[in-house]
Amino acid sequence: MTCWHISKKAFQRIEEFAKMPLEEEDQFFLMFAHGYEFDFGTKESNWEKFEKICQAVTKYDYIRCVSIGEAFDAHERG
Repeated sequence: MTCWHISKKAFQRIEEFAKMPLEEEDQFFLMFAHGYEFDFGTKESNWEKFEKICQAVTKYDYIRCVSIGEAFDAHERG
């Protein structure tokens, strides 16, 4: 599952992912953004929204937050 942080459905996507049944295989949710976009200062792209996104994800202790590089490294190690 993927979602751009600017999406109006960002929080909905987080909830959908968190409610997915746990599988034996890892599940992957990619929330993507570019750092410069946070400086737009719009309703959908600002630092406050990004902080709320982080808080929404970290309330689930079974979701591990990693960078894309860390995800690829973990996948390669199996």
